[in-house]
Amino acid sequence: MNKKEASESHGDIFRCKQFEPIFKSVRNSYAGKEFRKYWDLGAGSASGKSVYIGNSICFWLPEHAGDKALVITEHAIQKAKTASMLVSILKRHGYVNAKFVDRRGTLMIEFGNNNVIELESVSTGSKASLEDRFKTQRDMSSAYKFIWFEEFSGVLSAFGTFELYESNYIRLLRQLLTDGLVFFTYNPSRNMLITSLLVNWRSNSNYQRLESTIYGLPERWQDITTLEHAEKMRVNKKRYKEWRHLFLGEESSAVGSAFRIDDSIWTELDDNYIDFYIQTDEATVNATVFALYGWTASDELHLITMYYHSSKVSGNMISSYKYRKKFREWYNGFGITTKNIATDGIDFAVMLREESPKFKDVQSVHGLKDRVKQYRLIEMLMLEDKFKIVNRSENEILYTQMKNAELEYNKDNQPMVSKKGESTDNDDIHVHALDTAMYTCLVNQRRILKGKSLDDDWRGRGTM
Repeated sequence: MNKKEASESHGDIFRCKQFEPIFKSVRNSYAGKEFRKYWDLGAGSASGKSVYIGNSICFWLPEHAGDKALVITEHAIQKAKTASMLVSILKRHGYVNAKFVDRRGTLMIEFGNNNVIELESVSTGSKASLEDRFKTQRDMSSAYKFIWFEEFSGVLSAFGTFELYESNYIRLLRQLLTDGLVFFTYNPSRNMLITSLLVNWRSNSNYQRLESTIYGLPERWQDITTLEHAEKMRVNKKRYKEWRHLFLGEESSAVGSAFRIDDSIWTELDDNYIDFYIQTDEATVNATVFALYGWTASDELHLITMYYHSSKVSGNMISSYKYRKKFREWYNGFGITTKNIATDGIDFAVMLREESPKFKDVQSVHGLKDRVKQYRLIEMLMLEDKFKIVNRSENEILYTQMKNAELEYNKDNQPMVSKKGESTDNDDIHVHALDTAMYTCLVNQRRILKGKSLDDDWRGRGTM
């Protein structure tokens, strides 16, 4: 296929046929522009060069159609954003010479005194050869996958993942990321299911607990890495409590925390219940999922946002950029400016789910039924200094109001209506399913914080 045929077939993206099986349906010029925006190798320097990043192959070809032709997968775009962000973090913390380097065909970030972070997985070669290749690394026995977050208008958005290979980097990151958040997730290469933890890098005790979680996973828990076993966990309360104790510790009470199994996101609503949230392993599910996660640290529940988008999902890449304007509009509408919600970027949360036009085709599969149609976006903001979950007893007024307000969906697609005054049997707000629970809790918290009654008419507030 020559350049002219390629241009006619795929626009200004030139795709080599022999590599077609590895591409993940990113076929538009936006992909190339988005990548180059985060990974600028300099004008003309990348012409004709191919680069391997993660599971993606990127090609810079000679100019045609007035622009450089670039072939790249979605995963590589995410990784470029992540790497670019990490370089910025390193520079902010004094590593002014942090940069991208190419060592023996492997892309890395170099900083400080010959320190490097590799940006692609190392799956071959002996330990001796790897140690020779990376002089600063001491322990090559484990690979940890991190999800990085950057702050944009007070909103934490995950821009991708990459792997770190040596425990010394964890110590380094603990020093660097005093203003950052890290999640651990399921690592398929080591058959490990690791709960998603929000790490408070200012706390030595949390850091120790994090390490013990990584290295202390008993073999008997590895069979939880399939959906079939996870399904059984929903009704096995004893086993779940053991699992929860294993990962979170007996003093932890992270109600609302979540974890990922294979390509599914699971979350706990209370001590005895795990609810299946959404599985993105079908091509028909072309949706972006923001899930609410929690981690108890020093009796303080931090809530953050996680961006999750399965690489198996077909269609064009869904980038978080298109939500930024909405975020600004929401916050400004609440009388909240960027300045007073971006202080630490920790004690607030946003939960968002976009319903794809095709999402209705898989409602029965995910058990969401007609509830999916009731809303497209869920959002919530915890106001700095005005609302911080320290202890339920210290939030008795808010807790009581929420507990006694059970919200139901109107089957005619009308906004949810509260039934104030009806008590529930649970200590928490009574919920029917995860989507109901999240909508109920988050919207009620915001409205109560704004001094509004739960009986107020919700109409005229868009998706809220």
